[in-house]
Amino acid sequence: MESLEIDEQSVVDALSLDDEEKICEALSLYNQNNKEKFALTSNNTAKRQVLAKRMLKKLLPSSETKYLSEALSVLLFLSRDRELVSKCLASADFTNYLLKHSKLNGATIATDTDGDAQLNLKVELLACKCLCNVLFITNDANETFTDHQFLKSVTEKIVEHQSRPDEHTVITLRLVFLITALSAKGRNLFIENHNARTVLVQFLEYKINQVNDTNREGKVFTLKQVEVVDEILKVLFHLNVDLRKSSMYSTQEVSDLDLTLSLCRTVLLSSCEDEKRTESLHCHAGNAIYSVPPQQLKMKILIGENTKQVQEESLKKTERFAPIKSLLQILEHRVMNNIITVDVLQPLLALLSQLSRCSADVRKALKAEILPPRKDFHRRPEDGDALSNKLVKLCTHANVEVKNGIADFLFVLCKENVDRFVKYTGYGNAAGLLAARGLLAGGFGETEYSDCDSDSDTEEYKNASHQINPVTGHVQPTQNNPMEGMSDEQKEYLAVKLAQEITQLSRLKAIQPMCVGEDGQLVSLTQKVHETQITEEQSD
Repeated sequence: MESLEIDEQSVVDALSLDDEEKICEALSLYNQNNKEKFALTSNNTAKRQVLAKRMLKKLLPSSETKYLSEALSVLLFLSRDRELVSKCLASADFTNYLLKHSKLNGATIATDTDGDAQLNLKVELLACKCLCNVLFITNDANETFTDHQFLKSVTEKIVEHQSRPDEHTVITLRLVFLITALSAKGRNLFIENHNARTVLVQFLEYKINQVNDTNREGKVFTLKQVEVVDEILKVLFHLNVDLRKSSMYSTQEVSDLDLTLSLCRTVLLSSCEDEKRTESLHCHAGNAIYSVPPQQLKMKILIGENTKQVQEESLKKTERFAPIKSLLQILEHRVMNNIITVDVLQPLLALLSQLSRCSADVRKALKAEILPPRKDFHRRPEDGDALSNKLVKLCTHANVEVKNGIADFLFVLCKENVDRFVKYTGYGNAAGLLAARGLLAGGFGETEYSDCDSDSDTEEYKNASHQINPVTGHVQPTQNNPMEGMSDEQKEYLAVKLAQEITQLSRLKAIQPMCVGEDGQLVSLTQKVHETQITEEQSD
C-alpha cells in the first residue's frame, strides 16, 4: 500500500494545532515520504526552511513530547540541506537541544517508564545523527568540540558502547571522527584531558577480541563489526598523526602505539564476507599504521623476526610478511585493473614507502615481487602487463599525487640510487622525481640503506647496456639516418632552421629550454647562459 503524499506546508499547518496525535501523524507521513532521500536539491529549500523554523519554535521551548522521535527524524532529514542548516539550524540553542537528547551534555533525562527504553535509545540515536550533520556543515560554529562536558560525555559513551548496539557505536565514533578531524584544539583537549587515544585503542582491542570466528592469525568480521572497526581506525589516525611531529614520547604513548600496531596487524590478517569491505578495512588499518611515527614503528610487532635466518625471503611464501602482502594486494588490484583513485593509492604508497625505509627485509621482499631483474630490454619499461610495467607507466600519470607516490615508492625499492632507478624506469619516466629532488645529475637520496643486498646486473643487461637508450630505458630498433645523403650545407641549413624555430617558440613562451644547474635542479637555459656570461666577465 502506497503512503499518502504530504508537503512541508501541510506539516507546518499540523504543527500549528495543539493536537499531538495529528502532529505525530503528519510528521510520520512526512518521514515515510522522504525516508529514501539523502541528496537534497535546492528546489524546495525555501519551503523546508519554513518547516524547520516552525519546528524549532514548537520544540525548543517545550518539555518532552509524544512525537519527539518523529520530530527528530524530520530534523535529521532537514539537516541534510546545507543551506537550511546554515540559516536555520546553526544556533547554539538548537545545538544544546540536540546535545541534551543525545545525552552528551552531562545532564540526565528522566524517562517515564522502563518500557520506553527502546524509544529512548532511538531518540538518542536520531539526535546524535542530526548533531553530526549540523556540526559538520557549520564547522562547529558554536565551539562544541572544545567543551569539557561534551568531550567527557563522548568519552563515557564510548566506554558504554561495549554493551550497546553497533549502530549507536558507529554514530558516536563518527561524531568523534568529526571532533578529531575538524578541531585541532578539540583533538588536543580530547587526548590530554580525557585520555582519548588509550580509550580508543582499548575499545578497538575489545571489539576485535569479541569476534569469535578466526582464519589463522586474523578474524572473520561481520559487516556490522567491520563498520565499527573502520570508524575506530579512522579516529586513531587523527589521534596519532600529531605524534609524527614529536621527538619525545611518554610511556603511555609508546604503549598505545605498540598496541595499535599489534591490533592493525590482526586487522590486516582478517577478512569479511564482502571483498570491498575487506579492502576498506585493510586500507584504514594501513592508515592507522602510517600515523605511527617512524621512530616508534616497531617492525618486530608488525612482521615479527626472521627466525630462520633466510637471506632472501619471499613475500608470498613467508608467513610473517602476510600483513604486507595484504597491503600489496590492494595496490596490485587497483593498478592492474586501472582503478586509479587518489584517496586509496596515495596513502597506501606512502605507507609502503615508509615500511620499506624502516625495514630492509620488507624492502627486499617488495622489490623481488614488484621490480624483478629486467631481462627484456627491447621493450620500454612501461610496456607490458606486469605490475612493474603498470607502475612505471603511472610515473607519468596526470594526477600529481599518484605519480609522485609511485615514483617515490619505486625509488625507495631501488635504495634511492639514481642509476639503479633509471635502469628500471628509464630516464624519461624518472625525470619528474629526480628534478623535484635535485638529482637529475645522479647521486643518492637522503635515506641511508644497508649494504646487505646487492643489485647485480643480469647477463641480459650486460649484453645490451651499450645499446640502451637511457631516456626510454630500452634498446631502440635500428633506424635509417634521416640526414643520410645530405650535403654539409643542407645539414647546416636544417640546424639553423631548427634553432630559429626553438627560439621563436621560446619567445612566445610555448616552450622554455631548460638545463641542469649545479645543484641538480632544472634551471632556465637563458638564466644559465646569463650566469655564465657574468662569471666570464668577472674572471676577465
